[in-house]
Amino acid sequence: MKFAVRLISSIFAAAALVGCGSRSEDRFSKVAIPDENRVDVEFRRLDRELTGLNYASSASEFAKLKDAYAAEDSSDMNFLDIYTEAVLNIGNVDQMETRNIIQKFATGKPYCEFFQDADSVFPDMSAEKHELDNAFSILKTNLPDMNVPKQYVAIVSGFYSNVLCTKSRLGFSLEYYLGANYANYKYVDGLYDYMICNYRREKLVSDGVFCWLSTEYEFKESAPTLLQKIIYLGKIVYLTSVALPNQDMHTILGYTPDQYEWCCQNEAQMWHYMAEYKHLFSTDRLTVGKYCDPAPSTSFFPQDSPGRSGLFVGYKIIEAYLNANTNVTLQDLMQNNDASEILEMSGYNPK
Repeated sequence: MKFAVRLISSIFAAAALVGCGSRSEDRFSKVAIPDENRVDVEFRRLDRELTGLNYASSASEFAKLKDAYAAEDSSDMNFLDIYTEAVLNIGNVDQMETRNIIQKFATGKPYCEFFQDADSVFPDMSAEKHELDNAFSILKTNLPDMNVPKQYVAIVSGFYSNVLCTKSRLGFSLEYYLGANYANYKYVDGLYDYMICNYRREKLVSDGVFCWLSTEYEFKESAPTLLQKIIYLGKIVYLTSVALPNQDMHTILGYTPDQYEWCCQNEAQMWHYMAEYKHLFSTDRLTVGKYCDPAPSTSFFPQDSPGRSGLFVGYKIIEAYLNANTNVTLQDLMQNNDASEILEMSGYNPK
């Protein structure tokens, strides 16, 4: 395998300098949105609500908060309970001990600084709300059976997860979006440069849309082939790009501009490497993970490649499939789980 990587590096280095061309999602993103599909969702700032809470009357204050984050129905959970029990892992807010821990978390060191800096970077989130509302309006028009969030919520999660999706709410951990040059990231264990480059405000909306789509259209294969995985991820990337027509593709994919350009230049070489080494139908978790999991680069490819390069290839297959089959709707796309059929009907074979 070491020889193969060295060999492929020389092939990649010789790739012609060609761009990716224009995006083809316009026929879906520019669809007329009927009034009934227009989304107008409340954006709550739980981060501010916790730092501004009157902790002297915490029992009654938290009771009011629980009412504000009540579950939509019996199949859902109260968002505040999810936040304290699943995210912070400190128990239910009905307990005094839990409320005391939250007070220390929100107002004491070290995490209070993240609350303060989040408030500084995000003094207002009306731009994010507008972009999210428009994104989900586009998706609802193209995918009428898809649920949309009933509420957006800003939180600080203590680096639990950048995005939190429940049945009815879409939560954002603002500490993940303070800017790639944010000084305090270097003090947090487990954060690396290849991850931090995406910790910027511009990434918040696409992360949220991508996460929501991933939960609405859950990947259910327990031992997928690489082809199945990249086709699935390609669908989610494509839908995200439809929802966010003004967003740069490198931002949606989580690449740097140079990494995205590298993929554009080396698309054919990546695809033929996957095929030649019979990776496409491999179910080996390590092989699939090397193409699809976050990493500084894709280990089969040169260091200039991005991690998760499989997202790019999957996206390009879906783009080719929809361009070649203009009668296929996005609803049809998401109902078709036959990855081999999608590949065959796409005619995808970059040169």
